[in-house]
Amino acid sequence: MAEKTILRSLIKKYFPPDLLVKLELVSNAHDVDNNEKTDEVLELLNEYHVPFSSLGNGTNRYGILVDGYAVKIALDRAGRIDNMREFKYSRVHYPDVVKVYECCTNGMVATFEYVTIFSLDDFYDNQNKMREILERLTKNFLVGDIGISTNNYINWGTRSDGSIVILDFAYIYSLSYRGFLCTCEDEGVLQFDHDFNYLQCPFCKKKYQFSDIRKRITKQDEINEIGDIRECGYVLTEANQEFILDPNKSEYLKPKKKKNKDHEKIKKKDDHGDEEFTYKDQMKIMNSLLNINGRNNNV
Repeated sequence: MAEKTILRSLIKKYFPPDLLVKLELVSNAHDVDNNEKTDEVLELLNEYHVPFSSLGNGTNRYGILVDGYAVKIALDRAGRIDNMREFKYSRVHYPDVVKVYECCTNGMVATFEYVTIFSLDDFYDNQNKMREILERLTKNFLVGDIGISTNNYINWGTRSDGSIVILDFAYIYSLSYRGFLCTCEDEGVLQFDHDFNYLQCPFCKKKYQFSDIRKRITKQDEINEIGDIRECGYVLTEANQEFILDPNKSEYLKPKKKKNKDHEKIKKKDDHGDEEFTYKDQMKIMNSLLNINGRNNNV
């Protein structure tokens, strides 16, 4: 029998439609900087008696704490895209990233798992664990602003069980983008350095900052990649609503079993028997193929 449960929406509970409309108007203002927008957001939250405490400003979003959950309010179009991107990719990368419980369909407001932000001591104590997480994420995605650096450590946190987690992961992109190739004639697939702070071409050895690569992606590219976030979750019309659970939308919240590293290897059979290829082996092969064919094949 299909499982039914009551889903609860913090956004529906505390953010009535007219408040969301006013927040969006603030977000869309082009003649006001984000610090001024934050002041306007605070006035609206107080006007509508939202019970919150401040978590502070990010680049494009303002964070508050409501009923033990982190809530991110978009201050501009980029902030709305960030909320939608994190809502979508939390399902792919949990538990290495925080849970994103809900998000407005336009990305205006999103509700997150609340964790304790890293201190500088936490950063120095957990670098090996951070590197393990980043190695997993970058197998199929390019990530920015979460490398192992004192500039990025506040984008990491600790859960109550002691596990570490990425709490800000808006700059994560599928490696399917052709923009992640080097501009040299060999068009090598860019690879991260040991600490995941810059990228380098395996052929010409040119180094890139993440910001240089991100400029190649248009806002429309981002919107197309995210798609319709309603397909990732349940659309609630009330603060408390009963649903039949869809495993494709809910399974990611259940603890995952640790994979045997041997299972992450890909077996390839040829005339000489079985060979095992790790991810690094595959990248070497991919770059070799690009070196041979890249000049004549435009994807």
